[in-house]
Amino acid sequence: MDHQQQNQERFNLRTIFQSILDNFNVNKGFIKTYRLLTTQPGQSIRNFLLGDRNLLTKPFQLLVVSTAIVAFFTIKLLPSDEFVRGFEEGYNQTAHELPLSMEEKEKNQEKIKELNAKISDMLNRYFNLLILLSIPFLSLATYWFFKKCGYNYAEHIVFNSYILSYQNLIYLLLMPLTFGISIHFNWLYFLIAYGYFFYVCIRFFELKFWLATGRAFLSLLVGTFMYVLAFSVVVSLL
Repeated sequence: MDHQQQNQERFNLRTIFQSILDNFNVNKGFIKTYRLLTTQPGQSIRNFLLGDRNLLTKPFQLLVVSTAIVAFFTIKLLPSDEFVRGFEEGYNQTAHELPLSMEEKEKNQEKIKELNAKISDMLNRYFNLLILLSIPFLSLATYWFFKKCGYNYAEHIVFNSYILSYQNLIYLLLMPLTFGISIHFNWLYFLIAYGYFFYVCIRFFELKFWLATGRAFLSLLVGTFMYVLAFSVVVSLL
């Protein structure tokens, strides 16, 4: 990290909290921000962190607004049972292979249905919050694997907030395919979204290609694992 002399203070957890409390003025630079996140994401985010705070829309403003739009259209367009059908199908396949009695299978089936109902209700109520929940875990992972680059944890939160905001845009642009043709086009979203994550990590941290790619992959793996674990704990407490 190039420690230049800047008038602006570095991001820390206090400034993170203050940014969240700021009013969300959606008229300030959304198009410019997405253009810069498309053409020069690494440099733009780096310059923002180093002091040019007028370069991009504030990260949490952009993230909250884009996530709210994604949550709204997803819940409106996708039937709630689509969220949890995979859980039930996976269980049925596993249960079929286990040496369980019919009575035990029926009891477990009822438990799965109850769990699915809870998950479906939680997704409908808190879908946007569940998206935002990924940020602290993925940021912790990138902080661990890119720690030598010199950015603190709060700055990694900013970094990942911009990435998720752009991934939200990708999701919205692909919605005509996903909801208009087939839900199976989700694979295209994941391909582009994860590809963007790797690309920005390479450009932002300015490491050799394979080193940055390897650390980005580990960050994604560990961050996703922690997120899924946290989600599972939340569901178990319902």
